[in-house]
Amino acid sequence: MINQKKHQKKPSGYCFEDNIPLCKIGASTAMIHKSIFDNIGFFDEELIACEDYDLWLRILVKYELGLIDKKLIVKIAGHKGQLSFETPLMDKYRIKALLKHQENSLVRQEIIKKCDILIKGAIKHQNSDIENYYTTLQKQVTSLHKVP
Repeated sequence: MINQKKHQKKPSGYCFEDNIPLCKIGASTAMIHKSIFDNIGFFDEELIACEDYDLWLRILVKYELGLIDKKLIVKIAGHKGQLSFETPLMDKYRIKALLKHQENSLVRQEIIKKCDILIKGAIKHQNSDIENYYTTLQKQVTSLHKVP
């Protein structure tokens, strides 16, 4: 069982921006009307990780989130076999999800931060391909971020 941290406090209402740095919604706790999937689609099958983060961003950019503020489930996490522990470069998939919303300035700021994390890791591990890719992407997003 995990204890919820302060930064994981569950939001409600129109909370797209609250979920940009970290998705605060557990798929096991959600009820979603079928019409929402008809409108925004399903999981992006091209993402091998962070597909839930991507789905929630696409939902939250258009819909208000309701919240039952009671502990109704027990969630077990931190065990072997979880994608978040076994997938290298998780921020790579978060960036792919965020790029779908890059018209939002807070999203662009988050992409820049996540690129910086990947660039630093690539430098540490002497991986120039990853370093060059995310340096270029970061520059592209940064140029969009500047107000003319």
